[in-house]
Amino acid sequence: MPTIHQQLDAAFRQAITDAFGFESDPMLSVSQSDKFGDYQSNAAMGLAKQVAERTGQASTSAAQGKINPRTVAEQIKAKLDLGEMATEVTIAGPGFLNVRLSPQWLGRQMAALRSDERLGIPKTEKPATVVVDYSGVNVAKQMHVGHLRSTNIGDAIARILELQGQRVVRQNHIGDWGTQFGMLIAFLKWTGLGADARIEDLEDFYRRAKQEFDADPAFAEEARQTVVRLQAGGVEELATWKRIVDESRAHFQPLYDRMHVSLAREHERGESFYNPMLADVVKELRDKGLAVESEGAIVVWVEKFETPLIIQKRDGGYGYGTTDLAAIRYRTAELGAQRLAYVTDARQREHFA
Repeated sequence: MPTIHQQLDAAFRQAITDAFGFESDPMLSVSQSDKFGDYQSNAAMGLAKQVAERTGQASTSAAQGKINPRTVAEQIKAKLDLGEMATEVTIAGPGFLNVRLSPQWLGRQMAALRSDERLGIPKTEKPATVVVDYSGVNVAKQMHVGHLRSTNIGDAIARILELQGQRVVRQNHIGDWGTQFGMLIAFLKWTGLGADARIEDLEDFYRRAKQEFDADPAFAEEARQTVVRLQAGGVEELATWKRIVDESRAHFQPLYDRMHVSLAREHERGESFYNPMLADVVKELRDKGLAVESEGAIVVWVEKFETPLIIQKRDGGYGYGTTDLAAIRYRTAELGAQRLAYVTDARQREHFA
């Protein structure tokens, strides 16, 4: 079933053809104000010069090669046949054609849509692969309103894209890697706590680990070494890390289920997933001359920004920027995405720019 816009577009194109002998875009849009009706055509202004040239009036027109756009609008209106669609077609200003739709006709359209399982929404003719990045929960922490917000908005975007016929790949970019896990794993090992820790316990343990890290140089060094062993694939460290991740998942998965969000385990692509790819990202950017050394770090200078994007720290570590670049690289090269949709709050605007 054609949409209202499609039906109006077809009628206006036919009217323009009947009036002037050639087809042109009617430039239809939804009216910005109810007093002008429901839809507006802005075609007359653009057509005025074309009509003048085709009818030989360009050399004599007082409007420098145009006929009056309002005259063009009147000629279009005279040929326009909307049948029962509209109760009123008016001309405003220099030549805007305004259409007020018939409530009775709209009612019949809505009734017809009820029998259509797609509610009249056509499938796209050229489906694309779209990766939607949302939720982004942090391991060892409870979800907060920011996570719930991005989850709801992201899932709505994903569902709309799927209804259009796009191939949607959901990606839950969970925060499951980094220095904080070295602190937490070292703390659990030092204290012997956390064998049966719940998510609330892990949050408390992390706060205590941070306090210990700041106060005790020996513990801070052990935490750093724990990160090194974790990143190198240490068996004990990976086992503890996996237990922390599983406990966090036991907390957030029921919330996803309650919200009817289809973010299953296979949709997870945490920061740990991209860790093996980070060195290659830095190498490729350096090889292409996009990344340079600055004060011991490897950075990318971005036009219009005073500070660069740091992709490798002085100590050789990597940050969020590198991980996000690795994710883009993976999503475009491996998943074949033509579009990427990210749901974040405004505070991350500069990071993504």
